[in-house]
Amino acid sequence: MIRLCGRKCKSRPHAAYDRETSEERIKLAAIELFAERGFKGTTTRMIADRANSNIALISRYFGNKENLFTTLIKDETARIIDKELAYPEKDNLADELTFYLLSNFSEIRKNISFFRMLIHEAMFSPEYQQLLHDMVPRSDQRLIARLARLQDNGQIAPDYDIKQLSIVTNFFMSGVAFRNLIFMDRDVAEIEPYVKSFITVICE
Repeated sequence: MIRLCGRKCKSRPHAAYDRETSEERIKLAAIELFAERGFKGTTTRMIADRANSNIALISRYFGNKENLFTTLIKDETARIIDKELAYPEKDNLADELTFYLLSNFSEIRKNISFFRMLIHEAMFSPEYQQLLHDMVPRSDQRLIARLARLQDNGQIAPDYDIKQLSIVTNFFMSGVAFRNLIFMDRDVAEIEPYVKSFITVICE
């Protein structure tokens, strides 16, 4: 109990948790609506209604719709980039690249609304194109670390440019994901033949 001006008041140990859960509901609702209606077609009232939240909380937590959108991009992109790869290290290049691609395609599929939101706004907004360009690296340091260990173990030629291989792999992944997962709404299993063809070319 906390005494304030001679009166007893209950403390609020869950206040931070309440804010966290409210922010999360708002973010999830915003991602869904931005993906469905675009940035311009979405209002803060729509977001608040979808999140079953008070519209004033959007201003309190994020300032405005623009800041909310930018926060979504920065937070989710950082989460994906910083996340540990979701599979054990493999002892050969073909398996490593196969698991890397399929695990990332599964991550995209799981967060399809977020990626649709990104693509929608990047297509029409030079500002967000630049933001994505600045935030998303061309190569994946997690993959490069795995490839370096394979190179040390003799599975990749010592003079092979593993950074360039990471760039090529991510370029392939982006193209396949955009066309098949985001645009055509296919399942990951349906794009496995593309992965096998890519691996065959890389490892031949």
